Amino acid sequence: MEEADVRQAGDVKDKHTGRDLLEPIWKAIRGHLEKILSPINEQLRNYPPPIPACDVQYNHLIEERDRISRELGRLDAACRESLARSDHIEAIDAFIASSTCIDDQAEQKIRSDLKETFLRSHGIEPDWK
Repeated sequence: MEEADVRQAGDVKDKHTGRDLLEPIWKAIRGHLEKILSPINEQLRNYPPPIPACDVQYNHLIEERDRISRELGRLDAACRESLARSDHIEAIDAFIASSTCIDDQAEQKIRSDLKETFLRSHGIEPDWK
């Protein structure tokens, strides 16, 4: 396995795995999911006592909270799996492509960061979107 020269903080340590380099991207995805979960949790905390099963807005907030929480669990599993494999970038790409919680703007930002990371570690353009 060929190692890249490390000249400054954040440079690639191992150009084939990129584990250290891609960790911030996993954290950015987590940050995005937590950012959309936080106001939902706040609304639920401040919501007036609902009539069980009759309050459509309250039930919607509960469903959204559960959906985002499931995505966070799926993110954790994908991150763990990617650490055991050599295709970290493909794992991130697959996660963001399949997520129901990442909007177009967030997806573009994550893909841009991923592309920049790929360029820094491999010196070539990736072949995805």
